[in-house]
Amino acid sequence: MQSQYLIFFTTLVSITAQAQLDLSFNLTAPVVAERKFSPKDLLVSTRYTPMFSSGLRAFTEKRLLASPELIKLPKFEIQKVLPAIAIFSTNPKTQPVVPAVTPLAAVKEPVLKNSEATAIALLEIEPDEYKMLQGLIYFEIQKKFDVAMSLFIDLKDNSKYKSHSLLKYAESAYALDLHSEYRQAMLNLLSTTQDKVLKQMAVQSVVQNIKAMENSDIEKISPMVEAFNIDISKNDNYLYKQAKYLIKKENLTAAENSLSQISPKSPLYPDSMLLSASLLYRKGEVNKAIAKLEKVIPTVEHDKKNKVRNMLILTLARIYFQKGKYKESYAVYLKLDRSSPLWIQSVVEQAWAQILVGDHIGAAGNMFSLHTEFFKKIYLPETYIVRSVGYLNLCQYGDALHVLTDLDARFKKTHEKLTKFETENKVAQAYYDLVKTWYNNTGLTEINSIPRSFVAELAVHPSFTNMQQRVNDFDDEGLRFTKIATDFSQKDSQLKQRLATSKAEQQTLKNQRASAQQIQSNEIKSFIHELELGIVMRNKDNIKKMRNLAQSRLESEKAVYRNLAAAAIKTRYTELKSVLGKLLEQEEVLAFEVYSGAGEHIRYQMADGKINDRTPAELTPEEKKSYKWKFRGEVWEDEIGHYRSSLKNVCPHDGIAKKGDN
Repeated sequence: MQSQYLIFFTTLVSITAQAQLDLSFNLTAPVVAERKFSPKDLLVSTRYTPMFSSGLRAFTEKRLLASPELIKLPKFEIQKVLPAIAIFSTNPKTQPVVPAVTPLAAVKEPVLKNSEATAIALLEIEPDEYKMLQGLIYFEIQKKFDVAMSLFIDLKDNSKYKSHSLLKYAESAYALDLHSEYRQAMLNLLSTTQDKVLKQMAVQSVVQNIKAMENSDIEKISPMVEAFNIDISKNDNYLYKQAKYLIKKENLTAAENSLSQISPKSPLYPDSMLLSASLLYRKGEVNKAIAKLEKVIPTVEHDKKNKVRNMLILTLARIYFQKGKYKESYAVYLKLDRSSPLWIQSVVEQAWAQILVGDHIGAAGNMFSLHTEFFKKIYLPETYIVRSVGYLNLCQYGDALHVLTDLDARFKKTHEKLTKFETENKVAQAYYDLVKTWYNNTGLTEINSIPRSFVAELAVHPSFTNMQQRVNDFDDEGLRFTKIATDFSQKDSQLKQRLATSKAEQQTLKNQRASAQQIQSNEIKSFIHELELGIVMRNKDNIKKMRNLAQSRLESEKAVYRNLAAAAIKTRYTELKSVLGKLLEQEEVLAFEVYSGAGEHIRYQMADGKINDRTPAELTPEEKKSYKWKFRGEVWEDEIGHYRSSLKNVCPHDGIAKKGDN
């Protein structure tokens, strides 16, 4: 309604303005007043009577509606029309000069040629290229590495895609934890490919997955890393493996430089510090080695089962011992976890530290705890020597002689059996079979006349366990490869079932008049199952073929490490037999010392010599953890190292014990 009022008044104003400009408009014409009309006029009018059948009724004021408010329009200002300005003058003198315009250059007529359609051969994807694309899709997008590997196997002998497929085959193998297969394929690729781009990709992959490589491989990889300017400063695994290779090459300075780049936040940091401390010790910088060990041990001390932690502690304790810091050495030995295979040896070394500091009661007590029934299956000949030395320095000659007699009874026959076995077996494999037989029959008390405790001691030494671990790794990889091949062969039946289910769902969707989007989605799923089924059926023989080749190679490599393990066992056997022979020789010397000391002691007492109470040296970590030996019950493993003999030092002040205390 308001817009209609605006149009009306706008028109009215326009007419009024026009009238002001029209000189013939009569301003004196009379104005006729418009007749006024109100609702009350309807009450007396008869004109509208026929509109109502029942006649008219008077309108009351209450039924009247209020009129809307009048709209006030803004005032309009009428602008006068100005006369037009002449642009061109009729006077030639005042007429402006039109600037000259350079005419456009003539345009040549276009030359038209008749269009001729020429057929060009369509560039189609080759079957091998299509297979390569399929493999990349399964490798990079689907993450189905076994399917991808089966496709890359087929292309390994293709001259066009050989290098690229070999690279992706190796990376698929690594994703499936086939580390030996990855290493073999990568070394093959690096030595054969002439494609610099692929070679760089291969070197980058090897650096990233360096854990699958041997330490010796660094010799081949390192020049390529430098040639392609690959940054290894943040790759802790590479730096650590490189350091171990350099140590073997006696390049200790370069090895130390590699280890120094390993971050303190790296999981390999404790390993690197242990290796670095060993390097410093070899270079004669013992104090620096101690500082490194003291710095890193608190960072791993909470993880008591950690092998590196226990090696760090044992190394620090031994360095303290060699520097003559026996108290510090003793305290560090106590931190070694009981689960470590080196724990028994550490207890013996700890007892020697007690002997050298004069704590003979503590040394004898701890060695006695190892001679109880709890440790009867452990090979511990040295503990008898330590215990007898402790008793000898306490002038407890009877107990010392008893221990030496026990040593002779327990281990003299063992030494004879060891000598006989060594004489009859010159081949290292016999010693490997000795350990293997024990491992498969741990309940045996003897293996080929050799006590099981001696064989078990052979099997826990790192020189053997490191080599045997590699043998076990090859066995595990062979089992994984077999499982992958078996699972791949079973995929066809699984995919057939999925395809049948998908097609049944497709028919159900059509019967239910499902949306086009649902039907299309199901069709895509069916197509994927059908495509993968075709790949599996075509390539399952490839996986079996590759498994057979891998198994043959694994057996060959496993034989190398098995021979190294056998050689380590034979060497360890010879060492332990030799040590036992020396201990038996010391037993004879100690027996002479016992008889001699006992005689002197008796003569001293016969001459009314006084034996005064003496306060012996003690190495006890905490009073509540120190146990006097009056054995009547069980020995608790976590208490070993804290026992003390209940025997007293009965030596005269000028006797052997006094010299030992000094």
